[in-house]
Amino acid sequence: MRFPSEQRYAAISSRFNNKRRSFEEQQQQQQNQEYLKNGPSIRQQQEQPTPRSRSVIVTSSPSSSPSTEAAASRKTAVAKNNMIHDLPEFRFFNDPSIR
Repeated sequence: MRFPSEQRYAAISSRFNNKRRSFEEQQQQQQNQEYLKNGPSIRQQQEQPTPRSRSVIVTSSPSSSPSTEAAASRKTAVAKNNMIHDLPEFRFFNDPSIR
């Protein structure tokens, strides 16, 4: 490591990778426990087609139309994408003061 910025990046990335790895392991353990608790019935429930009564619920409420829900989901997707690039791992590459 020649530069202190490289050391900083290595420390940040290793910390981020450790957090991500522990989070993924935690998710996997949770899924395993749910599977052991509920058994293979989860898969059967997922394969069943969903009833079409949801469309009736959507049309009955005038406040939320499908178009506004789609626009809201697009907005959240854009916001999540912007949030990702505000993470310190990405900010390191975009910071002109480091170069």
